[in-house]
Amino acid sequence: MAKRNGSKGKKVNSFELKRQQILRKRRRKFNLKGFTRTEKPFSRRVCEFMEWAATKYPKQVFLYEEVAQAIFELGTLPRRSSPSVMTVRNAIARARVVMLSQYNRDIISEVGVGVRATTDSADAISRSVTQATIQHERSLRNLRAKAALVDSKEMAALIAEAPEDIRADLETSHEWFQEHLQKYLRRLEKPEQVKALLPPPPVQ
Repeated sequence: MAKRNGSKGKKVNSFELKRQQILRKRRRKFNLKGFTRTEKPFSRRVCEFMEWAATKYPKQVFLYEEVAQAIFELGTLPRRSSPSVMTVRNAIARARVVMLSQYNRDIISEVGVGVRATTDSADAISRSVTQATIQHERSLRNLRAKAALVDSKEMAALIAEAPEDIRADLETSHEWFQEHLQKYLRRLEKPEQVKALLPPPPVQ
């Protein structure tokens, strides 16, 4: 059910009303004005905010809107669909690379909510490394499935029938596939080898 927002008379649905109430509480709890903005590129500003937040408010997830408000020094919280928030979202991937290489932290994304930086080694294992390991196992399964599309006998026949101008490229690709990729996959053929990489289940 929609409610009216104060004297302005604008209709606000219950979800948005609840969100506004949460944001008001967050503004009282977190002092974003304590962050000092620089004129560095957007991804670098995100890194600086993540580093500041990890020290000031460890393990606290910040909304993308809050990150945008801090790095752009906005007077009010921007809307989720605003250009400033979209700029922050688009800068996260690049910022994550910089955080890993220069700040010794990872950026943890909470889907649909916001981001935070890892705080210590325990946090890195439980969130960052665990997530990367699961992604690696999925990527490996995907790689195996795609490698199975290649028939070496068919490839050899295609090379034999190929015109002179592309035969060398096909031979190089086939050699790489057989001598490097297939050998790599064979080394990880046993399921227990892949399972050994996966993190243990949580202690009950």
